[in-house]
Amino acid sequence: MRCPSASSCVHPQWAKAHYRLGSALTAVEEWSAAEESLVKAHELDSSNKQIKSALKAFRSSAATQLGQPAFCVAHSAIIASLSAQ
Repeated sequence: MRCPSASSCVHPQWAKAHYRLGSALTAVEEWSAAEESLVKAHELDSSNKQIKSALKAFRSSAATQLGQPAFCVAHSAIIASLSAQ
């Protein structure tokens, strides 16, 4: 049985699962879904250094590929706060 979307197959409270999914989606340039997964991972475990690093890498990769900052306005505060660290 296939999942209708990758995020629906991830346990909703497992930060590491969201982190891994977000990293994989970043690698295949699925920017919107990657952002959603990485932000969810950060919301679940905001002290995790791997998740913070993945969000920073996402921001850099998305901006490079799209030629502009590529993150949802709703998530901009979270991602911007990582840049300050």
